Amino acid sequence: MCPLVIALVTLVLVSAATANDEAFPVPRYLDYNATTDFLHSLASKHRSLASVYSIGKSVDGRHIWVLKITTDAHVRGIGKPLFSYTANIHGNEALGRQLLLYLAEYMLDNYGSDSRITRLINNTELHFCPSLNPDGFANASEGDCEGANRDSGRFNSHVVDLNNNFPGSGADLTTMTAGREPETLAIMTWLVSNPFVLSASLHSGLVVALYPYDYRSPDAPKDSPNLTPDDEVFRHLASTYARTHSDMFRSPQCQEYFDGGITNGAEWLSSSGSMQDFSYLYTNCFEITLEISCCKYPRANTLVHEWEKNKNALLSYMEQVHMGVKGVVKEFGTGKAIPKAMVTVQGIQHNITTTDRGEFWRLLLPGNYALHVSSPGYESTVRRNVTVMTGAATWVDVILTPLPSTTKPPKQNAPIDSD
Repeated sequence: MCPLVIALVTLVLVSAATANDEAFPVPRYLDYNATTDFLHSLASKHRSLASVYSIGKSVDGRHIWVLKITTDAHVRGIGKPLFSYTANIHGNEALGRQLLLYLAEYMLDNYGSDSRITRLINNTELHFCPSLNPDGFANASEGDCEGANRDSGRFNSHVVDLNNNFPGSGADLTTMTAGREPETLAIMTWLVSNPFVLSASLHSGLVVALYPYDYRSPDAPKDSPNLTPDDEVFRHLASTYARTHSDMFRSPQCQEYFDGGITNGAEWLSSSGSMQDFSYLYTNCFEITLEISCCKYPRANTLVHEWEKNKNALLSYMEQVHMGVKGVVKEFGTGKAIPKAMVTVQGIQHNITTTDRGEFWRLLLPGNYALHVSSPGYESTVRRNVTVMTGAATWVDVILTPLPSTTKPPKQNAPIDSD
C-alpha cells in the first residue's frame, strides 16, 4: 500500500474513532496563546453554560485560566457541589493540560444530547484549570518523557517545584504565605475562596492514582503510608478512576507495581508541600493526584488515544462529587443560614465547615452515620442514623438553637459630682 493511501486510511480511522465525541482537529498541543483563545472561544460559543476567569498570574505574567461550566446564570443553586480538575502544575507534564481542553469541549458540545453529560452539568458546578504552571509549559519540549532538571519545564520561572510549595500541617498565618510563589498563592486563594468538594490534579510520568497524605514524617519507616482519617473514601475515589481508566488498574505500569492502580502518596514517595495535602488540611475539598501517562510529555500523535483511555474515568470521577451527605445548617426560629458551622462525622477525625450560605457537603461511603454540628453561640446537635446510599448524596438539614444570652449590659459609671 502506498504511503498516500496509508495516510488517508489513518486519517479516516482517527476521524471515525472520534466522530461520537467531537470534531478534533489535527491532534496538537496548544501553547499559551492558543489555549487562551480556545477557552474564550468555548465560553463565547456556549454563553449560557461557560465562562472564563483568571485566578492570578505566573512569574512571567501569564494568566492562570479557569473554565467554569454551570447552568446557573448568576447565583449557584443551594446545595449544588463544586468540582475542579487541574493540570500541568509541573510544566513538562503536558498530557493532562490537553485532555482538560478536550474534556471541556466534549462536555459543552454534548450538553443536551448526552444524558450523562447533561446530568453532570445540571447538577454540578465545574471548574477546569488546564495549566497551573504556564511558564514551565512554555519551556517544556514535546517528546521529553523523563525531564526533571531545571531546564525541562518542570519548575516555574523561579525554578521552584510548585507541588512542593504549599503549606504543610500546622502552618500559621505567617508561615501560610511566607516564601510562596505567585502561582502557589493564586492557587491557595482560589482553593480557599471556593467551596470545592472534590478535585483531582492531572500529572504524568507514571500511571497510578495517588491519594493523601503525600508527606511522611522523617521518623516513620521508609515506604510506610501516611493515611488520612478518610482513607476509605480516598481509596474509593482513587479506585474509581483506576478501574474506569482503560488500563490503570492493570499493574505493573511504567515498570512500577501498584495494587489496583492506586497508592498512598507517602508510601510511594514522601514529599512535603503538595497541593492535595493542602486541600485536605486547609479546605473542605478532597483531592487526589492522577498520573496518567508513563511519558511526561508524549507526542501529539498519541493524544486521541490517550483521550479515549481517560475519557470515561474523567467522567466517573466527577460523578463521585455526589456521594455522601449534604445540606444546610440554619438557625432555629429565623431559618437564617449559619456560616462556618463545624460538621463532624462521629468516628472520623476530620471536620468540615459550612459556606456563607450554611451549606455543607461531606463525602462518605454508603452506610449509617452520626453527624455532630456546632457553631459558637449555638447549642450543638447530633443527627443520628443518617443513611448514605449509593448514587446520590443524602440531604440533611440541621437546625441549631441559639444559646441564651449571658451578656450583661455594661455597668454605668456614677456621675461625677462637680461640687
